[in-house]
Amino acid sequence: MGTADQDDAQRFAVRSALVGAVLWSVLGVSFFLDVAQMELIPVLFLLGPLVAAPLGLGLLCRDPESNQLLGRLDRFTLRIQLVAAVVAALSFFFPAGPEAGLLAGAWLPICALVAVPAVSKLARRRVPSTAEACFLLARLYLLVGGVWLVLSRLGVEALGFAEPVVILTAVHFHFAGFATALIAGATARALSAADGHASPELRIVSWVVILGPAFLALGFLVSLAARAVLAMFFAAGLLAFSASVQTRMGRLPAAVRPLLSVSNAALTFGMILSVIYAFGEYTGRDRLIIPQMARWHGVANGLGFTLCGLLAWHRVPQEATT
Repeated sequence: MGTADQDDAQRFAVRSALVGAVLWSVLGVSFFLDVAQMELIPVLFLLGPLVAAPLGLGLLCRDPESNQLLGRLDRFTLRIQLVAAVVAALSFFFPAGPEAGLLAGAWLPICALVAVPAVSKLARRRVPSTAEACFLLARLYLLVGGVWLVLSRLGVEALGFAEPVVILTAVHFHFAGFATALIAGATARALSAADGHASPELRIVSWVVILGPAFLALGFLVSLAARAVLAMFFAAGLLAFSASVQTRMGRLPAAVRPLLSVSNAALTFGMILSVIYAFGEYTGRDRLIIPQMARWHGVANGLGFTLCGLLAWHRVPQEATT
């Protein structure tokens, strides 16, 4: 893609995210006024398809590793994603079942289109750079999240798990997976460009961040102890990544620093809550329960870390992320 195409895609991504933010705000107000018969977790989840996804796709459209054909595919996906996100949002106004599953299924083709370039690049069988690996896994994580969204709205038990674990898995892969990997990739790429190389420390914590969502999900299939250990390991990796970025903030473009600092602060708060929750779940002394985690951890990670982090990288020119 040419620079003009990338700039146009970025502008469209921001406009789409703004429209999505307005729609999501209406849902949020309706929830707090008890007008919409929706729970907090679905409301927070919809922040992903409606707002975080277009911002994330805008960053993917700037990926220098994409060839012309894959770049066109990303731009096409960006153009149609908001319609699919709105249709998927409508699924939450129906009880779980075939109708809700069909509506939620509108989001699945978007996730599949996002994943196509990742499959294409992995087929080359070459070792990706740390930043490129972040972008590749982000694409795949979104597809996994889309599948779990459909399973949730169909009302089926997946791998033996019932609600709210099914919808929380969709949340996990949209935010901890897709959005977090994109933020990590854009940040790692910019820092590598500023330093002339990727520092070993940054490479290690970046890999922990992008592999953490997959390992944490596997932990749910193994045991409570594995889940608790992996949750705390993932949280520690995210905290280490945040600290590493914060200490190097002066090397990043000035435009990115305010929002990225807010993003790091929100991430720190959210991860402290994650550690408390994981430890309490393992010991049986719950100091936080899922509704409280949704209210505090979910809001901090969704609005603070994810949106501020993605918006930060939309404030800098293409050259800063290559």
